[in-house]
Amino acid sequence: MNPYVIPGLREVHIPARYFILPSNVTKDQLMNVVCEIFEVEKNQVISKTRKRTFVEARKAFSYFASKKLGYTLSYIGKDILKKRDHSTAIHAIKSCEDLYETDPVFRNKIDRVALKISEIKK
Repeated sequence: MNPYVIPGLREVHIPARYFILPSNVTKDQLMNVVCEIFEVEKNQVISKTRKRTFVEARKAFSYFASKKLGYTLSYIGKDILKKRDHSTAIHAIKSCEDLYETDPVFRNKIDRVALKISEIKK
């Protein structure tokens, strides 16, 4: 949701406590955690399927890969999510932030992903 389109809506971001994640996490570890929490397979996350559970897992992965692991948007789109544009990753990140604010079930899953990632050791 865009705060410029809907009057009175403030811009929403996922809480800063999730920026304290270990730097040793790899994209494969992140994908495994996201797949486990969202109860999907890796090939379903990177597929072109628009089923809600797959899309939400894809959004969560894109968010954490960009904001936490520092991958570029074009790398996430082209190399990880297979033949997608960087704008797809941008939209996924914004949608993830919006869903975090409005959907308590999605918020719970994101919190669980962040917690599980923070527990990964070197």
